[in-house]
Amino acid sequence: MNREIKYRGKRADNGEWIYGSLIENQGRFFIYHATSETTLEDNDNGSIVVRAVEVRNETVCLYVEQANAYTGDVVECCDIFYGVFSGVLCWDEEDNSIYIYVPEEKDSVSLSDSLQILRVVGNLIDTPDLIKID
Repeated sequence: MNREIKYRGKRADNGEWIYGSLIENQGRFFIYHATSETTLEDNDNGSIVVRAVEVRNETVCLYVEQANAYTGDVVECCDIFYGVFSGVLCWDEEDNSIYIYVPEEKDSVSLSDSLQILRVVGNLIDTPDLIKID
């Protein structure tokens, strides 16, 4: 099964969210959504030219399919150990794992069968006051 990796980020020019695939070039990040409108050139030599939009690096978030949310989202969860709680969806780049950081407990909860994400209530970029991270 081929899983599409999706991202979002805030456009550098106007601050609006944009969704799609991520390109990093010389420390700058760009997002594009492959459509006939964004494909500028499709060569027979196996390469294409696409239109991508620069996004602010600190706003780039990875879509997590099993959570139906993006990293940096503030989520309300239910777990057999914690009950109902709020946390931030995070990605650990070193071990390529997704978890929920629970600031009140200063602890992390792994995505597992016992964890249910009830809803996304905001994100650290647009609504940072929803959750306090020390």
